[in-house]
Amino acid sequence: MKLIDEKIILLTPKSEQNGCGPKGFGWLVPDQLGLVNIELAGKIHDSHFHWIDRYKGAKKYKKTIIGSYLFQEGLYSFTKTLTAGNALKYANKSFYENLKTINKEKSKTWLGRQVRRPINWAYYQAVVKFGKHFVK
Repeated sequence: MKLIDEKIILLTPKSEQNGCGPKGFGWLVPDQLGLVNIELAGKIHDSHFHWIDRYKGAKKYKKTIIGSYLFQEGLYSFTKTLTAGNALKYANKSFYENLKTINKEKSKTWLGRQVRRPINWAYYQAVVKFGKHFVK
């Protein structure tokens, strides 16, 4: 299974990856949707938010270093969004695409996959609406 920007979790401190839900409130949001574990999608999304925070507050020189670091690790699309100002949209869209991929690959039944589709969509909508409030 290939997820968008999966390598980013290797570059991000473990303390910044709590799975699904905002940091400190992860207990409110399950890492499982039925029998499918979506924790990896949450960790990638947390990692995106971590780098957005790091990049946003950085001076121009430091931005270049952080951007180059991510770029060298093969995170080309994400690195471009950091400079274009669309990083939150990219992070959220990637999260939704990763949810869909996990649902498709890990669902044991067709019915289970179909039941989770609207749940994934609702979860994505909540992330879009409320997630931006958890970026410093």
